[in-house]
Amino acid sequence: RSFHPEGGARQLTAIVATVDRTKALASIKCPALIIHGRGDRLVRFAHGEATVRAIQAGGTQKCHTLYLDDMGHSLPKQHFAAFAVAIIENARREIDLDLNQVDVDLAAPLLNRR
Repeated sequence: RSFHPEGGARQLTAIVATVDRTKALASIKCPALIIHGRGDRLVRFAHGEATVRAIQAGGTQKCHTLYLDDMGHSLPKQHFAAFAVAIIENARREIDLDLNQVDVDLAAPLLNRR
């Protein structure tokens, strides 16, 4: 979107064409992770909180959050490690994952890419 002006028109078309998924979110039974920036001006923070409530309305308490005060709609590199840890922790909630078994050498390039 930011480097391709036509991307904004496509994004707006997608937003207008989107149907309300609130009821469908209640059917999520696996652990969910909501990552949201408090400074997001495109998708307001209240919408992230509403997503959490909609998932929990289905009876699951397996909805976790990573809220970042200094993040907007983009995913800044300085938070990549926090994203990775939150995703791994979320996966651990569903499976018996021993972090000692994770191939750190395999994962490291994904976290250190420039």
